[in-house]
Amino acid sequence: MASTTASEPISLFTSLRFDPLLLSSPENGTTDLSHYTRSPFYMLQYHRLRLLEAAKHFSYSAVVSELTDEDPVWLDQELILKVKKFHAAMGEGAKRDAPLKVKLSFSKAGSMAVEFGAVPAVPLSVLFPMNLRTPEELEAEMTSEPSKEFKPSAATGGALEVGASDYTTNGDGSPGFCFYLDSVVTENSAYTSLKTTRREMYEGARARVLPKGASPYHEVLMYDTEGHMTEGSLTSVYFWRNGRWVTPPVEVGAGGQRGTTRRWALEKGFCVEEVVGKESVVMGEIVWASNGVRGFGYGKVQEREG
Repeated sequence: MASTTASEPISLFTSLRFDPLLLSSPENGTTDLSHYTRSPFYMLQYHRLRLLEAAKHFSYSAVVSELTDEDPVWLDQELILKVKKFHAAMGEGAKRDAPLKVKLSFSKAGSMAVEFGAVPAVPLSVLFPMNLRTPEELEAEMTSEPSKEFKPSAATGGALEVGASDYTTNGDGSPGFCFYLDSVVTENSAYTSLKTTRREMYEGARARVLPKGASPYHEVLMYDTEGHMTEGSLTSVYFWRNGRWVTPPVEVGAGGQRGTTRRWALEKGFCVEEVVGKESVVMGEIVWASNGVRGFGYGKVQEREG
């Protein structure tokens, strides 16, 4: 989905993971994360709540009404139906046990749209790590295995065709990130705090810092006019400071996205909120990153190419 311009209607959206592997996850079946004890959707209730927060902030009353429906499982059931229709459209060759990226969006009028794309398979430990290990613990596990090339898949309407190893792998099987510091300030606004189709600030960061065709595991570390780190262009990020992992604070209009995996990590006590100055970020330091589609991974801050 391309980002909208200032003159175009703005939709609210969130991207989450459908993965049958999650049916075996006790963590994903907790009442905070799902209405079902067995759910194939990654932290679905946190995604619903982030959409609801955005709908209330932007006064999208029809969306507020949809997301506060008295039936607590309607969204789960609707998404299951959408997945089944997607698989049916794919025909007999559909891999029904393969994970999918699910982009869930709402127009101001309350119309819901769902798009699907392929994502790499990962172990449950990537989606629900036991903790965020220290840089010292991670250093020995990091590898330099090259990433595979992504290729279009006609079967998914041009979505990426990916597999379990289509990313650089750390020693523990988690995806390995390459982080690059942005070269331009990004001004905070409601659109950097709440997820909408106004995405030009993120697309711009990736275009100016990363080579064309960079994977989602090549990430741009963004910062605001105060010189404070805010987020990655696609992820929430975590820095090692004063003997613990910290993630930049977020408030509506001040800071980065109020991510679902970020919320989970904070609630589990894996990190705390703390201001991180741009000047404190050094080449070679290890950073954790997470999002609602790909789970958790880590990598090093690197010099920009070219």
